[in-house]
Amino acid sequence: MTSQALQQKDERSRRFGGVLSKYVHYSEGKNAVVLFDLLDAIKDFSADFPNDPHCLELQSVLACDGKNWVAARTYLTAAASLGSQNLNVHRDLSYVNLRLRDFSEVRRHCLHCIERDGTSINDYYGLAAALYALDRVKEAIPVLDKALRDHPDLPLNKDPDFLKRQTRAQARSLPSIMLNTLFKSASMYIVTRLARGLNIPRCYITSAALAPDLVVPSWLDILPWRCLVAGASGTDPGRVAPVGGGGHFKAGRAYPRPTAGHDIGCPSPAKYVRRRQY
Repeated sequence: MTSQALQQKDERSRRFGGVLSKYVHYSEGKNAVVLFDLLDAIKDFSADFPNDPHCLELQSVLACDGKNWVAARTYLTAAASLGSQNLNVHRDLSYVNLRLRDFSEVRRHCLHCIERDGTSINDYYGLAAALYALDRVKEAIPVLDKALRDHPDLPLNKDPDFLKRQTRAQARSLPSIMLNTLFKSASMYIVTRLARGLNIPRCYITSAALAPDLVVPSWLDILPWRCLVAGASGTDPGRVAPVGGGGHFKAGRAYPRPTAGHDIGCPSPAKYVRRRQY
């Protein structure tokens, strides 16, 4: 890189740092005067450094703040077209397309992230919401199967502290429990009472919100127990509480909105798609 190119890079970084400081100031109080000052700074920066991916991402955040989802998608699509390796751009596109109910694009961007990372739980939630809306839920099974085979600790089908609690249950010689039931609130009540009352961890062998009748193979195979879903008969000493038809979206597991490269909370994707009646 030539000295002139280095100087231009340093100048770009310095100028964008000034833009970001104005954004931080605006985000603290959402003051209209500060917003106009920020927009002027973005305009001046973009004139000197057109198609800067970081500036485009910042503009998408402001568009989302104003619920202008179409503009946000335009900015993010432009940033992605520049070859950005930042997966958050694609995650933000997933979120924006979810708001626009373009579920095919949600699916595409979530799969893009899963294929390149596979460790973000939110990518799977976004994919699940899209496939549910598209009525293509069976496509999720091989993705969920591979997820747990590649990343056994991913809390897709079990509590985050599953192994620790399982070890404690084994030390107390608690039995395994197999519950094969319908995906209903009453079933979840029974599951919760069993898990809390016996202090044993729970896990799932189906994605009940998507395809309650299809077992995800790795969810059955990787865990240290064996059982038949239909019939709910005996298991060997795994000391877990698998659930054949559970899995409400947890309120605390949110799909992120765009925010300058950081995730912050918003409602679960289940809020944005219709629910199947059982």
